Amino acid sequence: MFDCNRLEAQKLITQKQGLEISLVWDVYEVFSTDFLPTLRQVCRKSILEVDNRLGANRSFLADFPKKWSFYACMRGLKNWRPYNYGLLSFARTWSAFECGDWIRVYGEIVEEGYLGKDVNAQRIAPQKDTTNIGTWKKHQIKGRGQDLKTNQGSQNSQKGRRRAAPFALDHDELIGYSEIFGGNWVLKTFSSREGNDVKKKTGVMKITPARDVATSGETSGIMNWVILDNDLTGKMDQVFGLMRGATISGTTTDNIFILQRFSHVIDDKIFFLLPLGTIGAGGHHSLIEIATPLTLNNYIDYSVGCYGTLFPKNYQSNPATRGGAEAIKRILQAYDRRGMANLILCYYNAKKLEGCYVAEQSEWHKWLYAFKADQSLLQRFTNVPPYPSKEYIKQFAIDSGLTIR
Repeated sequence: MFDCNRLEAQKLITQKQGLEISLVWDVYEVFSTDFLPTLRQVCRKSILEVDNRLGANRSFLADFPKKWSFYACMRGLKNWRPYNYGLLSFARTWSAFECGDWIRVYGEIVEEGYLGKDVNAQRIAPQKDTTNIGTWKKHQIKGRGQDLKTNQGSQNSQKGRRRAAPFALDHDELIGYSEIFGGNWVLKTFSSREGNDVKKKTGVMKITPARDVATSGETSGIMNWVILDNDLTGKMDQVFGLMRGATISGTTTDNIFILQRFSHVIDDKIFFLLPLGTIGAGGHHSLIEIATPLTLNNYIDYSVGCYGTLFPKNYQSNPATRGGAEAIKRILQAYDRRGMANLILCYYNAKKLEGCYVAEQSEWHKWLYAFKADQSLLQRFTNVPPYPSKEYIKQFAIDSGLTIR
C-alpha cells in the first residue's frame, strides 16, 4: 500500500462514492426492466395475505391508512375496504421502486405484529449476530431540538424508534448530516410526513457529490438519520471512504424475509440483489449497509470495494432470468475493474481526514480476503476507534496482511 495526502484521498473517495452510486442505479435498471413482472407478482401475493388480515382485524383496517398511506406505492389509493382489488390494481403498474416500497410496508406490518409473532420471528431471523456484538444496534440520533438521544431500540414504534426529525434539529445539529470527507456546500431540504402532516426545513451543509445525488430523491431516507461515531458501519464508512447512509439495513433483511416467504413465486438468488437497486438507488441506504446483511445471510461474499463479489455465490442459472442475471454480472464485473484503484484505508487527525493508504493491484487478493463484509469484519471494527489515526491504520493494514511501503 502507498500513502496519499488529504487532497489525493478526497479525490479517491469522491471517485469511489460516485462508482457506488452509479452501480446501484445500473442494477436498478435491470430490476426495472427484466425482472419487473416477477417483482409485481411477489408483491401481489403478499398483498393478498395483507388483504385477508385487513378483513379479519378491525384495528388493523383502521391503522392501515394512518400508518402507510404516505408511501409512494400507496399514493392515490382511496378505498381502504378489505377484499377489494384497489391495491392489487395498483401493483399491476408499480415500478421497481414502488415494489421496493411495498416490501418496506409489508415488513413494517409484520414487525408491528399484525401477522402474528411467528411470522415476525421469521422476519427477524436474517438479522444475524453470531458473536453478540450488537451488529443490529442503530447508533443514530433522534429527537427534537437539544433533546437528542442515542437511538438503539427496536423498529417497533411502540418502543420509540422512528426516524429522526431533521426539520426539528437546530443548525449546529444539522452538521451531523455533513460528510466527513468534505465536498461542496449545498442547500438541502429535509421533510417528514406522517399521514397528511408534512413538515420541511432547509439547511446548508458540506456534502460529497455522491451523497448529494443519493439524497435528492423525493423519498430518500438517508437524510432522516444522523449516524453517531461509534456505529459499526459508520466506522467502516470512515476507514474505507464510503458514503454515509443510515447504518446497517434492516430493510434489506425484510427483503430477504419476503423473498424467502414467497419463494414459490420465484426461487432465484439473483432477486436477493433487489435491495441494491431499490434501497440503494432510492437513497435509503449505502451499498455497504445493504451488502453486509446479504453477506451475513450467505447470499453473497462481498469484500469491500470488490464489486464483482456482490454477485450471488454458487449462482445456478435460471432460464427465466438468465438475461437479467447475466446483465447484472457484466455490470458488477465492469465496476470491479474500475474500482481496483479505489481500495483505500483512510486516517484522520482531530476527526478530520488527513490521508489514506491505497492498495496496489498486486494486493487485490489479500484485500479480498481481509475485508469480506461478514461477522468477522464487524467484530474487528468493534475495536477500531472512530476517526482512527495514521499510526492505527498503518498497523490495521499490516494486521490485515497488507504491506506499507
